[in-house]
Amino acid sequence: MMRRAVLAVLTVLTLALATADVARAQESRGRVQGLVSDASRAVVTGATVTLRNTYTGASVVRSTDGTGRYLFDMVDPGAYLMTVEVEGFNRFVQQNIRVENRGDVTVDAALQVGGVAETVTILESPVAVKFNTRLPWTAP
Repeated sequence: MMRRAVLAVLTVLTLALATADVARAQESRGRVQGLVSDASRAVVTGATVTLRNTYTGASVVRSTDGTGRYLFDMVDPGAYLMTVEVEGFNRFVQQNIRVENRGDVTVDAALQVGGVAETVTILESPVAVKFNTRLPWTAP
């Protein structure tokens, strides 16, 4: 009886691990991350970063952490617009951010001193975007 119970538990665990691996292999969402700094390259903490899908209009908001970094994970593939706002700096707008299947996109924002009422808009694809690739079996 005990042997049967152990075999059942091992079977369930094996199936769970196999299913998790297949689900991860089918994941298509990516992420957008970056660093927000000022003109002197000092990090900007507490900035509001908004990522908006230009096709659907859906937006997600994050704040920069104590190191000036932000992270949007589980981002659906598509085209996005990102804004960064914080008191004492001009609003930063980056257009034409492209997230591919399982893409890892880095967009760094350099803020200029000014008021939020002023906006710096970047129309071209971001130069600071890096497509980071890490195979699932490699160490982070």
